[in-house]
Amino acid sequence: MKRHLFISVVMLFGIGLYSAYAQNQWVIRFNDGSERAFNINEIKEMFPREGTPINPTEPDKIVFTVHDDTPQTRSIGAGMQGKLNNHFVVEGVKYVDSKQTVVFDDYFVKYVDGSEPSVWDYVGLTNINDWNQPIKYWDNSSEKYNFIAYSTGDAMAVYNEAAGLSDGQVFVSPIDVSKMNGVVDDKGKITDGAFTMKGKTADLAKAYVADAKTVYKGNDYGKEVELSFHPLSTQLRLAFYETIPGYSVRDLKFYENDETVADGEARLYTDNIEIFSDYGQYIVYYPTMGTINQGSADYNKPHIAFVADTNGPAETNKLFGALNYSTKEFYEPNGDYLGRASYSASFAGKPSDNYFAIVNPNEAGATLNIKVDYTLVSTDGSGEIINIKGATAQVPAKYTSWQSGYSYTYLFKIYDLSWGGTSMNPEEMFPITFEAVVIDKEQSSVVIVNSEL
Repeated sequence: MKRHLFISVVMLFGIGLYSAYAQNQWVIRFNDGSERAFNINEIKEMFPREGTPINPTEPDKIVFTVHDDTPQTRSIGAGMQGKLNNHFVVEGVKYVDSKQTVVFDDYFVKYVDGSEPSVWDYVGLTNINDWNQPIKYWDNSSEKYNFIAYSTGDAMAVYNEAAGLSDGQVFVSPIDVSKMNGVVDDKGKITDGAFTMKGKTADLAKAYVADAKTVYKGNDYGKEVELSFHPLSTQLRLAFYETIPGYSVRDLKFYENDETVADGEARLYTDNIEIFSDYGQYIVYYPTMGTINQGSADYNKPHIAFVADTNGPAETNKLFGALNYSTKEFYEPNGDYLGRASYSASFAGKPSDNYFAIVNPNEAGATLNIKVDYTLVSTDGSGEIINIKGATAQVPAKYTSWQSGYSYTYLFKIYDLSWGGTSMNPEEMFPITFEAVVIDKEQSSVVIVNSEL
């Protein structure tokens, strides 16, 4: 099958027009109106690219595949298309004598199903500026290429911020490779980066961002460019358990601030009005690119700076849902009781979500607070109860430096190292220990950090 897409050019051999690539055939129209089909190798011989050695026996079209770096769901190629909603946007630059040239300028790449094999392709599509995307070849005179990419997933990308955003939409700025390492103000704060995404937290959570990919001249030229994507957002969950001899714990009531009891839905609160914002901007930058960083675990990883929209309502609480209690232990009345060990802790939220809630990446961190009332019930069958008021704990800022694509678990323990305060003596109370942070990163490794507060 032949497809004609004629482009005006100035050529040798008296040729006036030629068609774009289609199905490995190019159709050339000569000035006399005649046409002839050529294969791609014949075209290479007729029109060699300046500075690029031609080897007709080796394919050198630049093509892409994708790699899934979300926890426990690693896949390559076609297995990722559903999460990316069959598309991503890529920026690619090459370096010749250390001079940078943009090769892929916000190119739109689409998963083409039904082809043999199914592929990620960009040829003949239009980029975010509605410019046609021609085929690209590896330039063997260049030292290396850098690629960065993102996908808005199931959210709709909007590239004209002035048009405003509706639910389900995310504004994305054009990628600017001059700002890939991040732009820092005189106070050390990131103010700009390779690109930004803006919208509601729930919509931004649908997006994915790729590690930067550096391809060096040599064996990697001519191969598929494999891009590793992971979720742009962060996940967080809370769990609670108790170790008080002779008693079980029930009826936790959580505070929304230092003074006000809310309800039984687990929550964290803070004085920082940005960290739990429902709307804002993600600045994506890559501070660890370059050969000097190749030995680092952070090499080519994207970093996220979150800027909240402070014009909306201040969000100082993050809700996680009701606790999933256990049953009684000995002779206490039937009912719902807190878990009694770290391995049987009571999580807050929905089991269908693995108890996770979405939060904004925030590498700066902020101190978070938790305050609860609860009831102790004797396990000896006497029916004795003790009402505890205002037990508190804090999560230090160093444990709230949330990174994109990571999942965090905060584990809290109620124990009996000090005398428990009752409703008659609210100033005396059991402490809550913030015991551990469990961090699941893309490769599914786990780090536990113990902390006594």
